[in-house]
Amino acid sequence: MKIAIIDDEQEFALILKEKLIKFYPSAQIDIFASAYLEFYQNQYDIVFLDVMLGLDKSFEYGEKILEFCPDTVLVYISSLNDFVYDSYKQESFFFVRKEKLHDDLTAFYKKYTKSISHSSATITISYANQNIELLQHDIIYITSNKNKINIYTQKSIYSIYMSLKKVMVLLDEKYFYRLNSFTIINFDHILNFDKKRILMSNGDKLKFTRNSEVPFVNAYLRYRGNKIWNG
Repeated sequence: MKIAIIDDEQEFALILKEKLIKFYPSAQIDIFASAYLEFYQNQYDIVFLDVMLGLDKSFEYGEKILEFCPDTVLVYISSLNDFVYDSYKQESFFFVRKEKLHDDLTAFYKKYTKSISHSSATITISYANQNIELLQHDIIYITSNKNKINIYTQKSIYSIYMSLKKVMVLLDEKYFYRLNSFTIINFDHILNFDKKRILMSNGDKLKFTRNSEVPFVNAYLRYRGNKIWNG
């Protein structure tokens, strides 16, 4: 594991590094005063980014990190709690308060551990005369047509004989939602939506059926609330 700390307060950065070593003793932990070229030459699993670098807010740096390193977990750190709301306008993972460093790092560790467990969860399906495992995180959405379902992932489409009800039981209900009688979607792969359709990460657009929009919006807001707030 590789962890980066970007903070121009050297003393605090060293304290944070010492605490992170206790959670991740085998991790490579690097400290940077800014997010310039030297930082981008490496791919980090987790980045702790101070909200204020010098006199400037660092949200622009955060946007670039997420753009160039989409698999990186971004954690903002600050002594100013007011910035927590701005930090979650991006796809940041957590917000650590400097005055609550131990408590917030402990909470981050628990949440990150849960997310790793989610990213490795699989389902087993019978496909092409063999049993194969699919990462649940890779599943974008699933559609059904009578006794046959199509599982859409980033790389392939798997067509198998199984009911939508049965496959839903195999999936983590915190992330998967039955949109209607013939579609299951993965909340993690939603890019955006309007009153007519949902845009998925592979570019596909799924139309709302009658009376499906409001229940979906309520379920998605609950998912987003559970995902972005610390805890």
